[in-house]
Amino acid sequence: MYGPRYVFANRFCLLTYLPYPGFAGVVQWTDSADDDVAHAAVRNLGDTVRNLAEGKGLLLPLLFPNDATYTQNPIRSFGTENVAKLKAASSKYDPLQVFQRLQNDGFLLSKP
Repeated sequence: MYGPRYVFANRFCLLTYLPYPGFAGVVQWTDSADDDVAHAAVRNLGDTVRNLAEGKGLLLPLLFPNDATYTQNPIRSFGTENVAKLKAASSKYDPLQVFQRLQNDGFLLSKP
């Protein structure tokens, strides 16, 4: 199978199976009055999938940054040793920390 297969869609969410172990959901809405409902739907979907995978012994602890939500910290999921290596490389090749300081927000090494 090449590319995603779309398996579920409703007003807020498009759920896909990917050609690697994982899933991706696309959530979009236009009315800010739906923010809480949409965010709760994403959290519930993620929790359900995570719990199912964990229950079957299939959970991979890595959070892929491109698919992580704003409430998650994918950098922490890389593991302490790998984060230390990334920070060392950042310090060596970006001693002024331009790429950490000039970002508005996001998944940064400078965040705990």
